[in-house]
Amino acid sequence: MKVTFTSCFLAILFLSTNASADLWCSKSYRFESYSFGVAAGLGNLGLSASPLDEVCFKLGKEYAHELLGRYAQERTCLRAFDEGTDDGLGGEIGSADAGALECYTAGNNFGFSKLSVLARKLREETVGHECVAEYKRGKSDGMNYRVSTPSSDSKEKHCYETGYSDGSFFGNSL
Repeated sequence: MKVTFTSCFLAILFLSTNASADLWCSKSYRFESYSFGVAAGLGNLGLSASPLDEVCFKLGKEYAHELLGRYAQERTCLRAFDEGTDDGLGGEIGSADAGALECYTAGNNFGFSKLSVLARKLREETVGHECVAEYKRGKSDGMNYRVSTPSSDSKEKHCYETGYSDGSFFGNSL
């Protein structure tokens, strides 16, 4: 049996939204696009991920609708999402009420993705000087094929790793 790109893509389309995202949208800018799609699907508009992967963004929006459909109290989910977002922006993985854990986790992923985008855009006023400095250091290390040496602080570590990934994969194109 010959496997082609088209047959693989069609197979992904027939999987559930979350399974498709796990296969296609779990790394780098695709993960950011997926997380921003979830946020948009929950009504949280604003800063967009760049570069944007349209497929992952749409899968994220679909997942947001599935997620809301599971909760009788939509506000509970949205509150947990916001709490997770705040924790992710701070570089932290916190804890949430077990009843809204999926919503918290989606928000936490969005917060970390937003942190990456803001570090990439060098938005010191939002993420802080240390985060931007670590992003730049990580990007330089990635571009110059140096061994990764992230900070032990979780927020700064995330900013460094975003820069390292960007430098390794995209060089100066971002």
